[in-house]
Amino acid sequence: MLRPLTPADAAIYRRNRLRARKDEPQAFGADYAEEARKPLDFFIRRLSPGADWLTLGYWELDDLIASGILMRQEKKKCRHKASIFGVYVSPHARGRGLSRILMNGLMEQAGAMGVSHLYLTVTAENEAAKGLYESLGFEAYGREPAALKVGDRLIDEVLMAKVL
Repeated sequence: MLRPLTPADAAIYRRNRLRARKDEPQAFGADYAEEARKPLDFFIRRLSPGADWLTLGYWELDDLIASGILMRQEKKKCRHKASIFGVYVSPHARGRGLSRILMNGLMEQAGAMGVSHLYLTVTAENEAAKGLYESLGFEAYGREPAALKVGDRLIDEVLMAKVL
């Protein structure tokens, strides 16, 4: 079941974010150690209702198995834009189309907010995610060399956009 996360979901959301950052550090800008230092209150505030920030989660019984964030720009001249980030599906739940369900939910929420332009980044080596985003109508408009540094490894990111 896909639904917006609330402050009541903060503990499980924090646990899943930490697992994602630990297991796949190359996929996220947030570092595991930095995230681990954030108290539960940080995640409670993050999941509190707000007009410009939404985290969707896909649940299987009491297990959060996928999540993603939609953040609308704050400035008046930029409120037509939003970014999607932090998209993650637990390894045991992959291959079932949950990324597509999650992305469609995030795009639907963006449209309901009045957003007309969506942006995201994806690591250049993540062919599966790039293929999904392209199939949903996102187009690459640039590449940021050395966007992430994981250990001694530099990772490029592809910048993508979609007009709703």
